[in-house]
Amino acid sequence: MPISDTLKNTATIGVTEFSLPQNAAYSAASPRVDDCIAQTFVDFSAMAAGDEYLVAAYEKANAGTQAPFMRWYLSGVQSELFVSPMFILTEGWDFTVKKIAGTDRSIKWSVRQVT
Repeated sequence: MPISDTLKNTATIGVTEFSLPQNAAYSAASPRVDDCIAQTFVDFSAMAAGDEYLVAAYEKANAGTQAPFMRWYLSGVQSELFVSPMFILTEGWDFTVKKIAGTDRSIKWSVRQVT
């Protein structure tokens, strides 16, 4: 089972929910459907006092509606990488980030997969 980290980039994150694997604004209509074990890494080191960001993981259950199954709230100065747990994903998944308060920030991120 190969490990890949081809889903990676830098993006300026604002109040519009941003899909990391799609590298674009989030749309429930265009989820990832590749079967994998995935984990996301996000570098929030550019955050400052007063900044608040929300990271979410989405998936479908039995071909149902895509919905968040986990959310993480980050605020203020970050000195460590954000790293999600690893998830077994199959039916329509996504990882997203959006700004809740503060300044839009340029962040680096990657989604690592075992396929």
